[in-house]
Amino acid sequence: MMICLTGAGGKTALLYALAEKAAAEGKNVIVSTTTHILQPEDHYACGLQEVRSLWRSGSYAVVGTPCEEGKLKMLPGEELDFWDREADLLLLEADGAKGYPVKVPAAHEPVIPAQCVMVIGVMGMDALGKPLKDVCFRLEEAKALLNCGEDHVVTQDDLVRIALSPEGLAKGSQGREYCIVLNKCDLNMTAAEEMRKAIGTQSPVQVTLTSWGKPVSGENNGSVL
Repeated sequence: MMICLTGAGGKTALLYALAEKAAAEGKNVIVSTTTHILQPEDHYACGLQEVRSLWRSGSYAVVGTPCEEGKLKMLPGEELDFWDREADLLLLEADGAKGYPVKVPAAHEPVIPAQCVMVIGVMGMDALGKPLKDVCFRLEEAKALLNCGEDHVVTQDDLVRIALSPEGLAKGSQGREYCIVLNKCDLNMTAAEEMRKAIGTQSPVQVTLTSWGKPVSGENNGSVL
């Protein structure tokens, strides 16, 4: 099973949280990327023997092609296919956001392999109430999608629109299961709940509220965790 994470505002943290949880459940898990991720000090494996050693220890394994600045880039297609066959779960970070909490993808993004069965779109609640130019990666694409200027203050409706748009966070999810994760909800739980309800009135997509700072409460209309 191949799952791709896209968007901004917490993809990498979610990527490893999902990997750790699945590995703890006894699954053989591979973490990789179709763009770039930092090469971790732990869990990185070079070759099948090292991967299987990590699996036997109950851990997940991170694979990728080493490149500049201590990062890993996408494996050649045949290697990605190999790990897709070997692993119970292959988790891919399929988008980059330069640390911004929200993103509208460019024409060449995200990079989602044909084998992917689920896309998890992530956005950070810290984008709310701030100028678009300060919180959004791919500003020109975001301005076009929202029909606004760079100084526009981001609203709940804006984030809902980005989350559901096939030109926004949902890009690449067509024909696949699509889930939305609203992260950093401890910053504004009321707004997060309102956004989840608004999404639910427009789409049956599952929405999960998360925070890597402190626990959040409330019912989910679906959960990937």
